[in-house]
Amino acid sequence: MRTVAAFLATVLIAVPAAWHALDADIQTDGPATRPKQETLEVDGARVTVELDRGLLMAGGTLKATLVATSETPKKISLDVRAMEDMGYGEERVQNPPLQVGRRKITIEATPQGTSTEVAFKLGSRGKKGVVNWYDIEVSRAGKPMGVVADDGEPSSARVGAATWSGNTFALAIEPPAVIPVEQNFTVAVRVTNTTKKPLDWLEIDLGGASLGYGDLGGSLYLNTPEGAGFTVERSAETFDSDEALKPGESRVVHYDIIPVAVDGPKTYTLTAHAHGSGGGALEIVTLKATPAPDQPAPAVANTCKPRRWGALQRGTRCEGQLMRRLGVLGGIAAGLVASALIIAVGGLARGNVRPSSRLVAEDASAPLSRIAIHYAPGNDRVALPVWRELFTTLPATIRVDVEVSGARDFDRLLQRLRAANTPNLDRLHMVVVGQPITTWSRDRYAALVDDEGRGSILAPPRVETPFQKRAGDASSPAAISHAVYDREPAIANIVFEGGDLAATPRWVFADANLAARNAGRTASDRASIEAELHRRLGQDIIWLGDTVGDVPRHHIMMYMMPIDDQTIAVGDVRAGVKLLATEPEGADLALADSEAEAQRFDHAAGQLTAMGFHVVRVPAVVLAGAGSYVTYTNALFDRRGDQRIVYLPTYGLPALDAAGTAFWEGQGFEVHPIDVSSIYQLNGSLGCLVNVLQRS
Repeated sequence: MRTVAAFLATVLIAVPAAWHALDADIQTDGPATRPKQETLEVDGARVTVELDRGLLMAGGTLKATLVATSETPKKISLDVRAMEDMGYGEERVQNPPLQVGRRKITIEATPQGTSTEVAFKLGSRGKKGVVNWYDIEVSRAGKPMGVVADDGEPSSARVGAATWSGNTFALAIEPPAVIPVEQNFTVAVRVTNTTKKPLDWLEIDLGGASLGYGDLGGSLYLNTPEGAGFTVERSAETFDSDEALKPGESRVVHYDIIPVAVDGPKTYTLTAHAHGSGGGALEIVTLKATPAPDQPAPAVANTCKPRRWGALQRGTRCEGQLMRRLGVLGGIAAGLVASALIIAVGGLARGNVRPSSRLVAEDASAPLSRIAIHYAPGNDRVALPVWRELFTTLPATIRVDVEVSGARDFDRLLQRLRAANTPNLDRLHMVVVGQPITTWSRDRYAALVDDEGRGSILAPPRVETPFQKRAGDASSPAAISHAVYDREPAIANIVFEGGDLAATPRWVFADANLAARNAGRTASDRASIEAELHRRLGQDIIWLGDTVGDVPRHHIMMYMMPIDDQTIAVGDVRAGVKLLATEPEGADLALADSEAEAQRFDHAAGQLTAMGFHVVRVPAVVLAGAGSYVTYTNALFDRRGDQRIVYLPTYGLPALDAAGTAFWEGQGFEVHPIDVSSIYQLNGSLGCLVNVLQRS
């Protein structure tokens, strides 16, 4: 009876005192999002930089506290800049940040530490539903930002914060009536369309108080900070509809809040962000855990510890508590759940539920039969030379599906190819997307094939982007899926770009960059992502890198390529830089930190070697900026009979191009060079321009 009474008290009676929303607004809870402090060494003094908050309303003031410490007192001069992140252009070139404020200060470093405060007013209240990101960067006065000194130490410290311009529709974080101590609970995130137009698409995210910003779409990431004592995971039962949200309608997504600290956190700061075709909304709440009526505060740490059940079931279970609270019926229900799990796991072990679909292989294991490209007339200057050379070189039997905004664009492409005497134009087939698009077809989706040879498209959920063409790219998966397979694409439960994955018939390769792309959007840990990949794909997963920065921060084929199921080609930055030094044409190329990049490539090579793969190295160069590579792994692979073929990107750098050609010839490939020198400094190469749909 006590269990029933507690249940009724929890479900039927409002208990507002049982949880406390400590001013659920950005102005008050903004300090809870404060990022971790960063440090800078200047003339033997240590300077720490800390912001008073990680989120503020646009037009508000962000305060940075600098503390200078030195064994002996000394004065140091510093530049403090506020830099607005300007995102990426439509074709993936990073726009330079905009300086919106600058202070030059002199501070005396002392053994006890001397502090000073610098404030910047950031942003302005304009269009609602907009997030902007600002970095407060501190450097030695007169020195450029972001430069690595001769001793390997960075010359500046950078800490970031976001501004929010206000909600365009209603959003609410709805906790349960009781926030239990040391136990899981579920919160709902409710979005209500208070506008007069349908929200054609909508993404809803919940995370902790740590914010991030990045990737090509300019998205806000919601993370749970280290040491918070809990994790946030989307409930396995929740379903986030892809249908438009009509005016007046609401949509609810549930999230599990899982304590992981020994004693359990006493407060939970949660941030929700919803964005869609009609703008966005953002909300923060801080919840206080309170013992339930039948749950006295424990005198000692709860010995019933959380246990992860992986992708099949998330959360914690304590058999004794379960039996006490639910009695015999609860025990029966638990037994049924356990039996179902045993059956499911047994089925997995026998291979009965292994997916029949596989990611179409990138290697030369089978002949190319069908590829897809994007044609955007505005990029004729940089992309058309590649298309002319590629279509002249490819066998006439390979079908090419050309995704275009409208029929006039397809006619324009044919006209320009005819003018260049490009052969076999009858194998080009129009696919109308109906929206402006970019050149990069590989980013938009992954092509699958099942055991019967039937193809399909796997698409990511829609991601917010400030650029019209990047937003139009989101319509590409549906357009190609309808045109080629006469069906809707499948929508993955993880955010990805096609370039995040590479495959052979046996393996699918992914890396830590994929986890970073999902941070704040879905479950972003490796186990959750691998579970989703296993649910979709019949290949085994090979994971590279444990954290962002372990491996190169780009699409995976930009730095590695599986030649077959046993042999992997990985770029070699040191070899590439050595060759570049002999290139007169390369004298004007600005390089990234080559040693740091070389270590990332080496880390990937070392991991693959440790897994038992045969790793071979091919020269590569990483340019400064957002990710332009001279790479000979981001290629297009084919097979005719027993002869393996590579359509190899070349860069107008003779020594490097010769080394790339020699490498693939040494692996037994017939090499057909494709000049990408017109486009590669837009952060992609040949493999980014072409999406392989089918191999025969």
